[in-house]
Amino acid sequence: MNITTRLSVTTCMRRGLRECLNALRWRDTWAYCGWQDIRLRYRRSFLGPWWLTASMAVTIGVLGLLWSQIFQLPISKYLPFFAIGLVVWTWFATQINDACTGFTQFEHIIKQTRLPYPTYVLRLGTRNTLILAHNAVVVVGVLLLCGIGWHPVAWLSIVGLTLVAVISVLVSILVAITCTRYRDCPPLVASLLQIAFFLTPILWEPSALQAKAWMAEMNPLFHWIEVVRQPLLGQVPTGAHYLWTVGSILSLGAAAVWLLGRQRDRIAYWL
Repeated sequence: MNITTRLSVTTCMRRGLRECLNALRWRDTWAYCGWQDIRLRYRRSFLGPWWLTASMAVTIGVLGLLWSQIFQLPISKYLPFFAIGLVVWTWFATQINDACTGFTQFEHIIKQTRLPYPTYVLRLGTRNTLILAHNAVVVVGVLLLCGIGWHPVAWLSIVGLTLVAVISVLVSILVAITCTRYRDCPPLVASLLQIAFFLTPILWEPSALQAKAWMAEMNPLFHWIEVVRQPLLGQVPTGAHYLWTVGSILSLGAAAVWLLGRQRDRIAYWL
């Protein structure tokens, strides 16, 4: 019998939690490496990551104008809704897609240096958050252009971003371990994210479902986006949004910590 199959749930949780706490102590390492990843990726580029920002701005402008006409909504109302949702979704989806190779792309480091495995996921999170900071300029521009501006309640969006960042790291740990063990999973993850994009109120508003708006309420991704989007639109997110988000953190956290604790000793051998 393999040693990992004999570990109790409590032991797995303890091992996984210890691994996560150790990763936080290496914050200088993963933060610096994430920053260097961005610098190296756009080395000798004139605009660097601002190319992504320009692309995001064009996408939001063109699709925002198109879909506002399809849904017969005022552009000043639809464009901020769409812009915030798309920027947050792009950040989250990119993080999960990168997590598919979260360990395999750092194989040479893992086989030579013993670092806590969440360190590599946090490194990905750092570089994707830096790109999010660039894309946030587009959101600010849209809010000013549509006359929404900055409201005191908008500070709650920082709380929402923090909660969603925690969720993205937890999901990334689950995805990274699974995709390291099963190399056929990355295309499946990409397909699921594509489907989730269309099922989540990003292009469309929940009110478009009319009597079936409850379908959007059952989608956790909707609540994760709303805790960021609603404050920027000048509204306070409902308690349901925060309950779904915090509940997701607790459930995903338990699953990620357990899986990490159970498979920690195997990951290097799967590479």
